[in-house]
Amino acid sequence: MKTEIILALAVLALTMGCATISTARKNLCINNLNTLDGVTLQIAMEENLKNGDIAPRDLMSSYIRNGIDSLRCPAGGVYEYGTVGTDPKCSTHGTLTDSASATIAVK
Repeated sequence: MKTEIILALAVLALTMGCATISTARKNLCINNLNTLDGVTLQIAMEENLKNGDIAPRDLMSSYIRNGIDSLRCPAGGVYEYGTVGTDPKCSTHGTLTDSASATIAVK
């Protein structure tokens, strides 16, 4: 009886731990997407870029501590970013709009 309870608690803890890790990865990815979006908007304002223009990667990198290559999806997704007027996108987690919709749906 005690062994079954301990085993059940261990399985529950592992399941919750995996969900927590997955949530943490997604949150870090969303933070990175927010950073990429903010930097793109800042450069667009300073350089008078219009929707559809591409913010120069080297200029974007200068706004980010440790450079743009330091922003990586912890789940292995690939980022698409730098187009003014378009949300940055992660191949794993989607866009900021997708993430906001998913968060609202959970509540």
